[in-house]
Amino acid sequence: METRINTIDRVISKDGLDDVCQAIHYTFYKEKTVGSGDDAVTYSASNIGTVSLDSPDSDDFTAYADVTKANAISWCEAKFTSDELTAIEASLDAQIAEKETPTKGRGMPWS
Repeated sequence: METRINTIDRVISKDGLDDVCQAIHYTFYKEKTVGSGDDAVTYSASNIGTVSLDSPDSDDFTAYADVTKANAISWCEAKFTSDELTAIEASLDAQIAEKETPTKGRGMPWS
């Protein structure tokens, strides 16, 4: 499972600190390729959400301009327990399995 950062919300000033990150918008993403060459089919699934960040600590503060992708991913994932991350990944696997071998469909039987 890959954690993708979509954007970071920030405020210009908070608690005497400048450029404070407040929330991270993320996507947990997973894909599976079946087959190879021209016959390859890639199935994907995602879980999109937002996590709020804790109030800034002046002793351990990273301003928005200095945040790295690795920081953002770490902060985001830290908002989930390992059980929650395992459940999210299982949900992504189930979404992919349903796409790979559908058990239901939708549409209209007329043209």
